[in-house]
Amino acid sequence: MDLKHLNLTLRTAFCLLVVFSINASGQLCTTETNSPVFKENNTIGQVVAEITVQDGVTMNIITNPEEAFGLNGTNLVAVKVLDYETLDNNILLVEIQCTRPGETSPLLRIIVTVEDINDNPPVFAQSHYQLEVPELSPIGTSVEKIEATDLDKFPLNYTLHSPMGEFRLQSYLNPLILVNKNLDYDTTPEVTLMLYVEDSPPPVHTASATITVTITDINNRPPWFQPCTETLIGISKICLNTGYQGTVNLTEQATEALTLEPGPVHAIDGDKGRNDPINYRLLSGNEDGIFSIDPNSGDITMLKAVDVAGPIVLTVMAYEQLTPDMFATTTVTLQVVIKSLHPPKFVKSSYEGFISEDADVGSMVLESKNSNKPLQVLATDDDFADGKNPSIAYEVVGSNDFRITTEGFILIVRSLAPGTADLQMRVADTTNGEFSTASLSVEVTPGVPTTTMDMPTTAKDTITSPEITEMATVTPVTTETVTELTKTSFDPVTMTSSSGNTNSLQTDGLPGPGGDFGSEDMAALGATLAVVLLICLVIIGVLVYRVKRNSSDWKKLSEASIFRSTLNGGSAGPKDGVQYINDGFQGDEDKGSLNSKEAAELPLPQGPGLKRSVPEELEKQSSAPVPLGLSSSDTSSPPEDSSSLSPSDTTDSEKEVKPILTKERRMEDGYKAVWFKQDIDPSVKEEVVIIPDSGEMDVGQEDDDDDDDEEEEEEEGVTGMNRFARRSGSDSEDEETMTSDL
Repeated sequence: MDLKHLNLTLRTAFCLLVVFSINASGQLCTTETNSPVFKENNTIGQVVAEITVQDGVTMNIITNPEEAFGLNGTNLVAVKVLDYETLDNNILLVEIQCTRPGETSPLLRIIVTVEDINDNPPVFAQSHYQLEVPELSPIGTSVEKIEATDLDKFPLNYTLHSPMGEFRLQSYLNPLILVNKNLDYDTTPEVTLMLYVEDSPPPVHTASATITVTITDINNRPPWFQPCTETLIGISKICLNTGYQGTVNLTEQATEALTLEPGPVHAIDGDKGRNDPINYRLLSGNEDGIFSIDPNSGDITMLKAVDVAGPIVLTVMAYEQLTPDMFATTTVTLQVVIKSLHPPKFVKSSYEGFISEDADVGSMVLESKNSNKPLQVLATDDDFADGKNPSIAYEVVGSNDFRITTEGFILIVRSLAPGTADLQMRVADTTNGEFSTASLSVEVTPGVPTTTMDMPTTAKDTITSPEITEMATVTPVTTETVTELTKTSFDPVTMTSSSGNTNSLQTDGLPGPGGDFGSEDMAALGATLAVVLLICLVIIGVLVYRVKRNSSDWKKLSEASIFRSTLNGGSAGPKDGVQYINDGFQGDEDKGSLNSKEAAELPLPQGPGLKRSVPEELEKQSSAPVPLGLSSSDTSSPPEDSSSLSPSDTTDSEKEVKPILTKERRMEDGYKAVWFKQDIDPSVKEEVVIIPDSGEMDVGQEDDDDDDDEEEEEEEGVTGMNRFARRSGSDSEDEETMTSDL
């Protein structure tokens, strides 16, 4: 609440107190309320208060502020339109005198409070504001406070529209503009804002103002050598220059500023909005005092001739004249060359060529309309004895429709419309920049095909181009010509047609190198061969798997066959080098026993029980009942028969193992024996089985742990053979001991 409203409130309270004290006594006229509230912008004649009077009483207005009120009968009415904003005081005191003949009452005082309504819009002092903000100002920096005024004195609400959110308001009730993001002069030199305001309560009125904020450039960047590539790193921007290149002649002083590429040494202020003056100086590379640089322009001149081999690298610094600590450096590389006496020149001053409008991009310009021979421009250099300068380069000046290869062939770069193109060609020596020019006229003919051409077959018509060499697969040409073309080509030129295929010349309509077969046919053939190869590999893999899986069965069959041949004696008799002799029993009375040699010479039984195959017989005998008195461990671990091993297995052993039947246990190294703990009565027909010694069992168990799968299969085969031998001995009713080579 402001001071004005406080004073009015106090005065109103005082007047009401006075009125109540006066009206407390007897009155000829009274009113229901002595402090009515009356809104501004009223209508004339609108009743302010109703007065109750006694009979015969007359009323007169004694005090009438602003002459705004009048009496209409017993009503106090407004006789003018009241405006709250124009009143000095919105509390108006009206005094009325009530009289009756012979009687006068005290004054009737009525305090009228004029109420303010929202009838005025807010207004800005200006419709357009101009502000400035330095770039890179911190976020939250205060810019300006722009307020609107409203005669109604009601609160105002503000809204700021910023295109990219560069600025914001402190609050909707406080129109202080703040920086909301990083500002860069180069990207955003100016921002236009719209500030809106509205009042309350209803009816709501609005107003707006335009604010233009200029971002000022600060001195935060060094000079930039031109040309350069601008790069943004975070919020900082840099400009990279690759340096300058030029040439100087050995032992010759240039009288003018050196010509450099891509242009003269020149730098600008990195702060483009400031554009401070730039100065130049040489930092290094000029120790001999050969060069000088203009501090204002940057032009480099020579003070004396160069007498050393190049290249010479100069370091140039550019700095701001007002703030030298803002600087940048670059390099100027000068190649020292020997001055040429003659520039390269075209053989002819003008050339004329022809090309069809329907020729594909990359096609060659031809010499004439009636020939398929490509046009070749040549240049010579008199500084060379043979006139051939290997460092020359051709170019078409001012046209992007043609280009010239290193060999001098002219290719089209884009499709052309019929007509004549008058061009200028330039040939330059890349070592010293000397050049000469010649004119070129190319006529684009309508509908003349240029897809085929005849190869020259003489040395005179030979064209030194790898494109023509490739055409040897299309047009007949002698071997000597192809060889010469290959040898004389310096720079391969590749022409790409519009379809994306790389060819040396247009060969549409000509048969391919493979006859009638195209690339699609060859691809299909390759895919078919790949499928066949894959099927073959799968079949081979299956066969290998089956062979691997069945190898153990084949090995068992082989061992069984060897064992059977041993029993029959075979064609070669017993194994060489293995003696089946039991020297410990040579003097005994046991005549019924057979040594291993005799057992081997006995014929095998031919009963029906032996007509089965060897694997089936082994399977049957392995299932035979175990004799009484033998444990499962005894039957499952018979000694191994080394004679059943394959030859490869016997040769792998380091020492020869000889089986011996003996009554005495022998412990010599390299031997194993089957020995008996007690004598055997020959008259008792008992089956003799071999029970391994406990020590041998332990050794055997350790050996079994180390054997692989293949040795286990061999052991199973040997066990079956031993069982078969025991059965044969029992049928012959002789107690016989079978020896095994362990």
